Amino acid sequence: PEDTPLSLEGGVSTTSARTVSIDELYQRLLQGRQAPARLCYDRRAAGRPELSGRVVLQVKLGLDGAVTQAKVASTTLRNQDIEACIERAVGALRLPPPPDGKPHEVSLALQLEQEVHEDGAQRCSAASPWVATNTA
Repeated sequence: PEDTPLSLEGGVSTTSARTVSIDELYQRLLQGRQAPARLCYDRRAAGRPELSGRVVLQVKLGLDGAVTQAKVASTTLRNQDIEACIERAVGALRLPPPPDGKPHEVSLALQLEQEVHEDGAQRCSAASPWVATNTA
């Protein structure tokens, strides 16, 4: 009968899978490759607890998957050295070519803060994960 509930194995759902856009896939790839950009912050923020903020980048991806442009769109970090380093780090990334054969543009936001540990010491390497948004 149609009204009979289905018995499913653990982790199996009757809801349809959500379609993910190519831009969302690129955002996820960039999120997973944030280490070089975080390193820019970590190296320069050591011992400077006042240095924190949010950096939003516009990232253009070419037909070959290479980042063709990474530009700071807005920032509250107010540190041109770190911002320029982040642009270079993201600009050097290479991702798989787009399956649709079109260039893509995504926006990435990076919240950069220093962790405060139980002993009260502040240390770098606490950059929050990338927050990616589609700009198309």
